[in-house]
Amino acid sequence: MDGFTGVRQRISRREGSPREAVAWAPAVSTYLNALVATCVTNCCEPVSVVVFGSTVRGGLSSKCSDVDTLVIVPDEISEDRQHALRQEIALLETEHGFRTSVSDRPAMYEDLAEHLSSNSLSAFICSESDLLSGDSARILKLHPIEALLVDRIVIATILDSAVTFWGKDLLVCITTPPIRRIDVFKASISFFSVLLMSATLYAVLPNSTKYAMGALKRSLHSCFYVCNGRSASLEEEVCYFRERLRKTQALDDLMARRSQYYPSLRFVIAAFPQIAHLQLHALREGTLDRR
Repeated sequence: MDGFTGVRQRISRREGSPREAVAWAPAVSTYLNALVATCVTNCCEPVSVVVFGSTVRGGLSSKCSDVDTLVIVPDEISEDRQHALRQEIALLETEHGFRTSVSDRPAMYEDLAEHLSSNSLSAFICSESDLLSGDSARILKLHPIEALLVDRIVIATILDSAVTFWGKDLLVCITTPPIRRIDVFKASISFFSVLLMSATLYAVLPNSTKYAMGALKRSLHSCFYVCNGRSASLEEEVCYFRERLRKTQALDDLMARRSQYYPSLRFVIAAFPQIAHLQLHALREGTLDRR
């Protein structure tokens, strides 16, 4: 497995953009190598392993972050085998410290919150044809009803920040549909739903603060992409909106809590108007398909 280590090249979908080398943190590199080895051991040698999100953008926090991956398998791998592999990867995440052990979490409320916020999802498995379709429902294995509620910005930001760690470079072959105004509205509903859940559960689950943090972070990524057509580190996104929005205290609090996390209902409440300002700015200033 020695061939899996080292620096990989960033695959940029933007024409003419230079490739950027990504130096993986030792813990991340060890985990990704183990992920590839697990796939091979389970007779599912991947076509490609793609990493996206804060691991690539910058701003990976050992206190708050996991490693987001897309494992692309051959088309002939059945859904049952993909599901079994997903379970193996979940165990691997726990072993390497990128996922909280189930035994360490309150069984009822936090499991519900993890599911509703999609916080438990960091490793996605799809076939090569699913990835090349550019269809978020196929790539993320969404139920048809869920697919109706997911905005196009989700898959666009995933693929824009993505890097091929191992295997075939498929990212340059994918075309995603244009972003529409309705996608900004769909994203807003998703973010506010998570905030509402966080506020509702706070009395019995103070740790729901982290879900509000996740919603605010995803809103930043989404709105920055809509306004600039590219992904960036969380720090760059915060600086960008500090210059354009009047009130950004919640953004400053978000950055502070990523280095020193503690529960706060005040933060959860403050995230509501902050996300509203971000989403309205994206609607006003973003490059959106008007059809």
